[in-house]
Amino acid sequence: MGRILILYASAYGQTRTIAEAIATRLRDRGAHVDVVDIFMKLISRKTGLSTDTSRNHEFTDWDQVHAFADAIVNDRHAARGSRPEPRELPRATT
Repeated sequence: MGRILILYASAYGQTRTIAEAIATRLRDRGAHVDVVDIFMKLISRKTGLSTDTSRNHEFTDWDQVHAFADAIVNDRHAARGSRPEPRELPRATT
C-alpha cells in the first residue's frame, strides 16, 4: 500500500481525534499515513463556503470518510486473502 495523506481542518479537537483514529486504523493494517492539520478558514474562503467564525460549521461527511477508510482496509485484506478485524471509530457529534 502506498502513502496515504489525511487532510483535516478544524478549530475543534474532535476532528483531529477522528482523523487520528482513521490514521491509526490504517497504520494498524500496514499503511503509511500522514495526518496534516490545515486551516478551515483558508479552505472555506477558496471554495466559497462560510468563513463566519462566530458559529460552528461541519462540512465533512464522516460516514463517507469511514466508508473510504473501510474500502482501503478491505482492499488490502482482499489482496492478502484475509479479513479485517472489525473496529468501531469515534463518530462526530454536533
